[in-house]
Amino acid sequence: MTIPNGRALRWRMVQVARKMGVLQKAADPRRVNMQGLMQRYRGTPVVEEALSKLFHERMDIEGTMDLIRDIQQGKVEVFHTPNGPLGLSPKSERDLLLPAWSDVQLRERLETRLMAERAVLICLNCKDKSRSRVGRMQQRIEPCTNCGGTMRACSPERMESMLSGWVTSDDPKERARMQKNAELIQTHGHDAVLALMGRGVGEETATRLLRGLSRGNRVALLRAIHNAELQYAKTRRYWS
Repeated sequence: MTIPNGRALRWRMVQVARKMGVLQKAADPRRVNMQGLMQRYRGTPVVEEALSKLFHERMDIEGTMDLIRDIQQGKVEVFHTPNGPLGLSPKSERDLLLPAWSDVQLRERLETRLMAERAVLICLNCKDKSRSRVGRMQQRIEPCTNCGGTMRACSPERMESMLSGWVTSDDPKERARMQKNAELIQTHGHDAVLALMGRGVGEETATRLLRGLSRGNRVALLRAIHNAELQYAKTRRYWS
């Protein structure tokens, strides 16, 4: 699970890909999109050969299994010692492998985070505010308690001051944006609230995510929000 996501496979993968004609012989390994290469050729002889060479030349799988078995049986003892120069080096953090979370685990963590968010709703008619946990809004988005209006704009509570400014603004663009926000909440209910709680997900992105999704299809919605957050993380440095 971890080796395909690690650096140890990079050079071996490029070497095998060159021999099999996948990459040009002059290709610079530092400029190869390894993630894209691994995804495209996963399960093919290219990846299998690279893994086989890596296991055979760099790793002792059977010896490692024997060592773990001896530790479990008490034949080998493990002692904790203070960190040495290598453990204190800042390079050690960059060499750690990222966990290979499954799609289900990612969705569960994302859903837990979104459900725990506090959302603020502002009525476009009377500007009355209400706040609640996203998890408590699953049954129904209640109308405004002050005037009974159903057009209510939503955002995370941390953006309450900005949302208030947008709702009361005289700028036609901002008013149109809040109208679209409220229409999303009115049409899609809790699904729209979940989408708007995503990092970097605004009205345009939420509209695109919800378009074509059947109401209550939580798995597809969470997957779409996750992909939108990844895209935002990649492009946020270009935003003003």
